[in-house]
Order: sequence, then structure tokens, then C-alpha cells
Amino acid sequence: MNRLPSHRHQLGVTLVELMIAMTLNLILLSGAFSVYISNQRIHRTSEGIAQVQENLRIASDYLNREGRMAGSGFSCSPNQVENLLKDQSSFEFNYTQVITGYDNGSELPKELQGKALSGTDVLVVRGSYGTGARLESEMNNSSAVLKTTVMNPAPFKTGDIVVITDCRSASIFQVTNYTSANGNVVHNTGQKTHPGNTSKKFQRSYSAGASVIKARTAAYYIGKGASGQPALFKFSNENGTSQSIEIVDGVHDMQLIFAEDRDNNGYPNGYYKASDIKDWNKVISVRTSLLASSLEDNLLDTPNQYEFNQQTITPEDRKIYRTTTFVTAIRGRLQ
Repeated sequence: MNRLPSHRHQLGVTLVELMIAMTLNLILLSGAFSVYISNQRIHRTSEGIAQVQENLRIASDYLNREGRMAGSGFSCSPNQVENLLKDQSSFEFNYTQVITGYDNGSELPKELQGKALSGTDVLVVRGSYGTGARLESEMNNSSAVLKTTVMNPAPFKTGDIVVITDCRSASIFQVTNYTSANGNVVHNTGQKTHPGNTSKKFQRSYSAGASVIKARTAAYYIGKGASGQPALFKFSNENGTSQSIEIVDGVHDMQLIFAEDRDNNGYPNGYYKASDIKDWNKVISVRTSLLASSLEDNLLDTPNQYEFNQQTITPEDRKIYRTTTFVTAIRGRLQ
């Protein structure tokens, strides 16, 4: 009779075996955790770079478009723009100066004081916006009433600042009364609206087909954003209300220099700071430099040294910084 071999039962592991198993597990976990941390850092850094580049793209596209359209909707000849507004030398109503700027947030008009961060430049452009209407019939230049196309929704309301133009010339005035039922635009003198009109008489009569469209003053500056970090803002007096709107976060600085055609030959004599411009009506382009950073800190092992405004800067934080520079030609002043 054959006896089956006996089976020894596993009673456990020794302390040495347990320690070896734990050590191996710790090595595996440590490797997996290191890979996870490394991937997370790469992901955060990649997101930070993408965020900065996207913010710079949005800011530069916006400013490039706005600068290019300075004076849009006004006369094809800058010397033929008539401003009938009262207080026309003020910041909001100086429509015969379609582009201007301020150096380092200094000597700002009262509307912008306390908004722009110190050391950053401010760009101001003026032009038309929104949906316009057409003059239905030739007008007498001394009449206070314009007959425009009836539109729904109405393109204007009482108090709007508007411009009438046929490219030969333009007249800027305030609507003192608008009737949506028949498209009548009244531009009388008087104190019922601010700033009001100095005269109801235009420099010349406008023919049927002339464009009537709203006008605005818009300033672009670097201020403190909702996140607590610097951001690009727009201040404008659209639709009868002056307000600031945050455009894009994370933009730390804006520096501007302007090309001025001082000898009227169609070419700039050089690029100048805003404080060195002699005649804003001879500025034909603007060069804009922007500095932006990631919103999140500690994305890099060491501070991200960068060059901006002819200076090499080493920040105190470990954010990602990027810069961009572009030139914008004012469309209405191209030869």
C-alpha cells in the first residue's frame, strides 16, 4: 500500500521576507508617484504656457484691430472732420483727435485717473461702432432734423453721440431727440443733454446715402483685474454710459511708441513716446509691446528671466512670462 506524501501547511512568512516585500512595494510606489508628480508638473507648465500665449494673442488681436480702425466711420480726409459738440476738447468728446496715448500712467485725464497701473502706457482711439443708418434724402445744412432709414431695432437713442459722413467730410454731433417710427434724428442746441451741441448747422449739406453711425472714445490700459492680478481693460463711453470692462487677465504691462509723419511725405520720421508727439493728427502707426504671465505661480523650478522694454528682468516669482511686439497702421492714414 502506497502512502500519499504529506503536505506541509504554510504557517506564515518570516520578518525578513516581510521587510523585503515592503521595501519592494515602497520602491514601486515611489517610482509611480515620481512619474505622477513629473507628469502633473509638465501638464501644469504646458497649461501655463498655453494660457499666457492665448492671453497675449487675444490682447494683441484686440489692440491691433482697435488701433487699425481709429477714426473709422469718419471722413476719408482727417482735415474734414467737424466736431459740433460742446466741451469738445475734453477726453471723451475730442473726436478730431482719433488716436492718442499717455506715458507710464501719468498726466491722465480725470476719467482714467486711478485706473491705469503706474509705469504702464495708455492707448486712446476714437471712431464709430454699432449699426448705422442712411440719410434718406438730401438735407439742408442748417436744418436740425435728419431723415434716416427706419430700422428695427432702432440704431440710435436720444443722447447718443453720432457722426454723419459721406467720406468727403464728417460732422459729429449729439442726438437731442430720435423718433424710431420715422427715423428722424434731431440735433438741436440746448442743455437738455450732455455735452450738447454748439450749433445745429453743418459745414455743408449731406446727400441721400450718407452714413449716420454712433461714435465713441475708448481707452485701453493695464489695471487690477478681478483675480487681483494685472489685466488689460477697456474704458469707453458707448451707449451714453462710461464704464471699464476687463478684456483679458494676466497682462502686466503695455508700452507704446508712435510713428509720426512730421514732414507730411507719407512716411514716419521716427517712433516717439506719447509725450514727444508734436501733432497727433500726423501719427500713422503705433508699436505696441505687451508683457503677460501665467496666473498660477510655482510652475518653474527657477524664476523666468525675460527682456521687456529694453530691460532684462528677473521676477521674484516662478510664473511663466512671455512678451510680444506688433505694429499697427492706422487704416485711414495709409498712403
